[in-house]
Amino acid sequence: MPVTITAKVSGFRRCGIAHPDTATTYPDDRFTKVQLDELRAEPMLVVSLGAEPVSGADIAAEEQIAALKAEVRSLNAAAESLSHENGSLTGMVENLNRRIEHLTAENEAFQAELTALREQKNTLSGQEEAPPAPGDGDKKTSAKK
Repeated sequence: MPVTITAKVSGFRRCGIAHPDTATTYPDDRFTKVQLDELRAEPMLVVSLGAEPVSGADIAAEEQIAALKAEVRSLNAAAESLSHENGSLTGMVENLNRRIEHLTAENEAFQAELTALREQKNTLSGQEEAPPAPGDGDKKTSAKK
């Protein structure tokens, strides 16, 4: 009885064979009883014993599998591209965060300088507005004659 094996993932290895993801038929003397039991127990393989005619449903299923695998490859490529783009954006965010830290420190320094200048101005203004010391003020002299 011939043995037909289809791997769920192309290249899956079992019993010394890299099994393709398409149905492959082997002669009945290709595998020992122990190997057949091992192949049938493997969840990554679909093993059929005997000659089974290929039906339209099998062909449609193979076409659908091929289309799905192509979509998976496309999605993997898109995921890799997005991962690369994410890395670039992460780098940009890190640069912007460093710039924010620098500008915040610069702003704090300017605020401290402004506060010091205001205090200095207030000190100088306070000295100018101080009341005259006794005896230094404008004395109105009244002329008594």
